[in-house]
Amino acid sequence: MIEKEDVNHCVATILAIGTATPEEFVLQSEYPDFFFRITESENLVELKEKFKRICDKSGIQKRHLHLTESILAGNPELCKDSSETSSLLARQSIANAEVAALGARAAKKALQEGGHSAAEITHLIVATSNGIRMPGPDLAIAKILGLRHDVRRLMLNQVGCYAGGTALRIAKEMAESGGISTRVLIVCSEVGAFTFRPPNEKHPDRLVGSAIVGDGAASLVVGCRDPKLNSSPGQLLELHWAGQFFVPDSEDDLTATLSEQGLIYFLSKHVPALISSSVCELLPSALAASSKTRDLAPNDLFWAIHPGGRAILDQIETKLGLRSDKLRVTRETLASYGNMSSPTVLFVLEEIVRQSSRSGEWGVLLSFGPGLTIEIQLLRRC
Repeated sequence: MIEKEDVNHCVATILAIGTATPEEFVLQSEYPDFFFRITESENLVELKEKFKRICDKSGIQKRHLHLTESILAGNPELCKDSSETSSLLARQSIANAEVAALGARAAKKALQEGGHSAAEITHLIVATSNGIRMPGPDLAIAKILGLRHDVRRLMLNQVGCYAGGTALRIAKEMAESGGISTRVLIVCSEVGAFTFRPPNEKHPDRLVGSAIVGDGAASLVVGCRDPKLNSSPGQLLELHWAGQFFVPDSEDDLTATLSEQGLIYFLSKHVPALISSSVCELLPSALAASSKTRDLAPNDLFWAIHPGGRAILDQIETKLGLRSDKLRVTRETLASYGNMSSPTVLFVLEEIVRQSSRSGEWGVLLSFGPGLTIEIQLLRRC
């Protein structure tokens, strides 16, 4: 169901964006040699050649990774792919510390760059697919930042790549229901502790994930402004409409299953076609939700898309008839960071804001992941 925009409500607005990555990064051209050496898999010559081809075609130039050679050497169980070896506790230990630390770094940047104090934050949304612990990283981040004891926290666990869009949609609802004094802090933080695993000849499909996953965190401050008042400095993007959809009968095309060896991902070859076709079907109805966007064509909009992979972007671009410049920032983000899961689309959004200041321009944010689930937001530059 597509709900119409309520023009009488205060307008949820992105007030600040901050991002962070691990300091260490690896060049994509050098990663196959590192990956097969650190996992003692150099004897798998044909598999390594296949992995090189996947890396070459990925559209990625470099990725930031928390799991350095020294960390992997200190946790050798992460480099073994055996049902007799459990690496879950080691992965959990790494994720518990780094997800909160990296997320807090991004949040501090957002607060500082937007000129916001920790005392202003009324709500906190934290998303990650790495680590399962109670209390979760939401409490750890709240303590690191010095948030109020009555901050209202929401933890999004195991949502996957579309969690950035989910968090933004929920923040919109929180801000608009809470009024102009509400300040929602979003933190999406991911490290590869749960997804790193050595190559396996029996499961060559897992090579794609190893070739594209990166680590990073993004944070947004979302507030609300009176629609009768003009936008002011410090307001970046208005959130005019948000929706979530799932693609029927696609729940087995992209999955992640927790095991003693971490999260085991499966990605079917049908995912790019399913997502791109669904986006084409959903976009006209989404644009019709607002009288201000119903007559706009795809090339009239700016696009912030989760760069889940080059093939997905290629098919969306082709099926929507987008000019190549429309996905330039999305592709540049993929090239510089890889697929960081939940925060990636927010990295795209940050760069779009940084590169242009065309007030009044409309745009679309798209994120997608297991389900297959698609999050769509209609945005407007302040």
